[in-house]
Parts: sequence; structure tokens; C-alpha cells
Amino acid sequence: MGIVSARRCIQRWTFACAAALLLAACGGEDEPSSIDGGNSGGPDPTPPGGNVDLTVTAGNDRTVDTDTDVTLTATASLDDVTYQWMVIAQPSGPPVNIAAADTSRMQFTPSIDGSYLFRVTVNHGLSNHAYDEITVVSTASGDLETYEAVAGHTSDRWTVTVSQGAPASSPVLYNDNSAFANNSSENHWTQFSFTGEPVEVVVTDLVDDVTTCVVRPLHDAITTAVNTTVDSCTFTITEPGQWFVDTGEYEEPLFIFASEIDTTVPTVNGSTVVNFDPASHIGVPWPEGITAVVFEPGVYNLDPNYITPTDVKWDLPFGVEVYVKGGAWVSGAINVGGGSGAFKLRGRGTLSGDIYEAEAEDASLRLLEVASSASGTVEVEGVTFSDPPSPAFVSYDSGLVQRDTKIFGSHHTTDGTRLNSNSILEDSFFKTNDDAVKLYGSNITVRNLVMWAQTTGCQIQLSWNQSADHANNLVQNVDVIHNDGTDGNYTQTINRGVVCSRHLNGGHLHDQLFDDFRIEVAMFQLFSFTQQWDIAGFDVGTGSLAGMTFSNWGVAGVSLQPEWFNGNGTSQGTITDFVFDNITIDGVPLDDSNFLCEGGANCSSFTITP
Repeated sequence: MGIVSARRCIQRWTFACAAALLLAACGGEDEPSSIDGGNSGGPDPTPPGGNVDLTVTAGNDRTVDTDTDVTLTATASLDDVTYQWMVIAQPSGPPVNIAAADTSRMQFTPSIDGSYLFRVTVNHGLSNHAYDEITVVSTASGDLETYEAVAGHTSDRWTVTVSQGAPASSPVLYNDNSAFANNSSENHWTQFSFTGEPVEVVVTDLVDDVTTCVVRPLHDAITTAVNTTVDSCTFTITEPGQWFVDTGEYEEPLFIFASEIDTTVPTVNGSTVVNFDPASHIGVPWPEGITAVVFEPGVYNLDPNYITPTDVKWDLPFGVEVYVKGGAWVSGAINVGGGSGAFKLRGRGTLSGDIYEAEAEDASLRLLEVASSASGTVEVEGVTFSDPPSPAFVSYDSGLVQRDTKIFGSHHTTDGTRLNSNSILEDSFFKTNDDAVKLYGSNITVRNLVMWAQTTGCQIQLSWNQSADHANNLVQNVDVIHNDGTDGNYTQTINRGVVCSRHLNGGHLHDQLFDDFRIEVAMFQLFSFTQQWDIAGFDVGTGSLAGMTFSNWGVAGVSLQPEWFNGNGTSQGTITDFVFDNITIDGVPLDDSNFLCEGGANCSSFTITP
């Protein structure tokens, strides 16, 4: 909204003339001022006389945020004057309340978007007066984007309304997650984007009563209000993030995904940036000159002739951007290799493997697989991965940047993401049924994760037969908000820690920091490091783990199994010099009473600091 220019005037006149002219211009005291955002409509007062030395200025016209306190300051050319502020015009609605209207500095709070016109009059004696006017335009700060519902994938369990002033529906999507009895049967989520002002979120359960509501992670300290009459929960978020709305419903949980508004959406021009077209882009060599493909809202199939197990991936070269808009649901798998330059997968929509069979038929099918490239880079941002039949995202390229991604996986082996050296992963959500994040390289930074543990795999996996040396990795600011594997309901019992490493193949892992973990539920294990496990073709148990630091962990609940450190024999592998600093479990400092050290693990070299 643009600023309405003020009618700027500095006038001097006698008291009698001023009073008469003001009454004429404003309609008298018994008539209201204009409230349509313009001036009062009367002629400009042009009385003669007065003291030419007296002037006043109210300052420059301004644009401010609605519902925020505003101070206006007037400055007169003479001392010993009196001030009087008044409203000349305002948007339709309740009258403006001016605080300190008889001083040089007045305050008001605009409650409605629109244009406000104020006049300040100064008096110096009986016949010496001047006035000035200022226009203040009030607008809602920030912006809010919601996206279209997706046919065949819209929830009939939950509704969500979001608001930065005017409420808007944010459609709830869902996927079928019923492959394992101990995991949630479905996942439900809504995606919206915003900047600026906080967003009020109202969640309504269309099936069950809502009597309690907690927004997790608890670390965000979001206050909720429950309305049992309409079975709703209301809360406010102030910045983008990912949350679980915990009403006690874990079979069909609801997640809130809020992103920053994307100001870099590719603009379709029909030549280098195009909308997705199956006839032009599937099963044919990649068209020369196309640098970006945009999926508008709707449902798409990248593998329309799929018959298990003959899946066909969508092959793309480096140098291409795929943008999946909010409200777009893209079924299929993407394979990136060849070419040069950056590959980007971005947007606010969903990449899904819902057309594929699980595990046995498509166990090696990744929703996104990126080959190693000497000249390419990879960026993945904003997209939701749903229903992968195997690991959702595998990148063999170094220097990956992955932000604001959301990954759901329910089948065994549905890992989340693999990171190679020099990669960055941040501000992302994982609810996968195998290892959520794999750190298979050095100089990797991972931060700001929200994780829901299921019955298979670890949250952070450092090795699965790694043969290289990996060091200087940082994982920081992690919230584990739920664990499906309670009461012994685990598909695996050897790979179920928060941070794990498995059967090194001659690799040496050292000098890695895992800081600021908040775990809101008891886990199977926190730490699971073993060089055990006899797998054909691998040099079992060789290599070492050393110099791992775990600091500032708060855990709600004692692990169901001992923390495991297994060196698999002193002649083969070593585990040594771990540091545990400021780790509490149910408020009690960690000690080694729940450590299981065997197979040559040198737990006597560990340092535990309360």
C-alpha cells in the first residue's frame, strides 16, 4: 500500500479567524471528521495576520505496522508554546485514541490498515498560532502464503487456519504410513510460508475430542489455547519452523511446516524456464537450453508406465533447477548425473514415491539420487519428501546444501538423507524408519533439526562400513520430539541409538561434536557404537572411533537399553577418548552406570563432566 501524500501547510492567523475557519473546515464539533482516509474536504485556511516567526512541523509522512505503538513528534520554531493534536481523517472503524495529545510527542496505535491524517496546532499567546499535518499509513507487517489443496491427498482428519490478521485456510495433506504396526498409520501436515508479523494457527480435529494440546519441540515454548466446544487448538508462531501438534493423537499425527516466503521462484518464459510437460520431458533426451522446470499446483506422475519392479527414474543433468510449487504433488523418482553446474530441487510442494511398491521390489529406488560431479553443486530447499520405498535422498556429491526439507518414510530402509564432505543440512524435519541423517564425510555442518524416531535405525548415523577417515563434523541444536519404538516395539535392536556407528571397514572417525540435543522421550539408546557385525565382503571391525564429544544434552527418560560401545576385539578396532559434557537424563547428570563397554572399547579413556 503506498503512502497517501499529506496536504502540507504551515499557516498563521488570529485566534478568532482560526476558530471560525477550523469549524468551517471540519464541520464543527458536533460533526465527525472524515473517516475515508482522505482530508476533511474543506478549503485550506488562509487567514491573514499572525506572527510570521511561529512555525511548526509534524515530521515526514510515515508508513508503520498495524497494531504497533506509534509516536509522532512536533517541533515549533518558538519556545513557550502549547500543543494540540487532533485526528483529521482515519480509516472506517473505531475512533483513534491519542495519548498525550496536548504535548509535542503524542502516541497512538493504529488498529486498522489504512491512512491516518493528523494535525498538530501550536499556540503562542492569544493571536499567534500555526499548524502542520502528517499522514501515517498503517499496513500489516509481513506476508502470508497458503497453497492449494491436492486432489487425492487432502486430509479429512484435520483442518488448519492461519492468520496474520485475516484468517486463511491452509490445506492439510496426508500420506499412508501403515507399513509397520508400531509406527503411525498416517502422517498429516500443512505447509505455508510467511514473513514479518507472527502467525496465529488454529488446528481442528474433525474426528476426536481435543482436550489437551502441546506444540513440540517444547524448547520453542509455544503457548496453546484449547477450545473443547469445537475441538480446536490455537497458538502463535513467530518464525518459520516445523512442529508437531500433540493432542495425544499419534496414529494420525499433525505437523505444521512454516517456511520463509520464497522470493526467487523461477519465472516461466517458455524457453529456458518452462512448465513441466510429460511429452517433452519424460523418456526423451533432456532438451537443450532448458535451465529450469516448474511444477504448478496439481498432481503429476514422472513414471506413468510403472509396473513393479521396472521403475524408470526421471533423468536430469546438472545445470537444471526443478521447482515444485506449493500445492504440487509429484509422484516418481529423480536421478541426477552428467552435465555441469548446479542442480537445484526447490519449492514448497511434495515429491512422493506413492506409486511404487515398498522394499523388496524397489529397495534401491531413491526419490532423489545425485551422482558425484567434479563441476556440479547441489541445493535442495523447501520440499517435502513422502512415501519413499527406500532411502529418500542420496547425494554422492560433496558440498550439498539442504535446507527446510521435510522427510517422511515408513518402510524399513527408508533412510532420510546422506551427506558427503563439506555439506550443510539445516532447519529440517525427519520422520523416517531407518537412519535419518548419514554423515559420510568430513567438514559437515548439521543444525536445527526436528526428529521423530520410529522403530528402525538411528537419528544420526556416522558409518555403515565406512573405509575413509572422517573428521571435523558438527551436529547442533537437535530436538527429538517423539519415539514410536516404546515398550520394546523395535524392528531393529542393534541400530537404535540417537547417534550411532556401525562396523567400520578400515575407516577412522574422529573429532566430531554433537551439541545441544533435547530429547523429549525415552529412547532405545542414546549412544550405539559397534564394530561388530559379520557381513560378507567387508573387512569387519577394523578402523577406529576417537575424540567424539557430546555436550549439552537434556533427555527426558532413561534409555531402554544400555549405552553400547563395542570394539569387536582389541586386535581389530578401537573406541577411545569420548567426551560427555553436561548431559542430564531426567534432570540427573549422566554417569557410566548405564554404559556397556565390550570388545576392546576403552571406556576408561572416556571423560564425563556434569
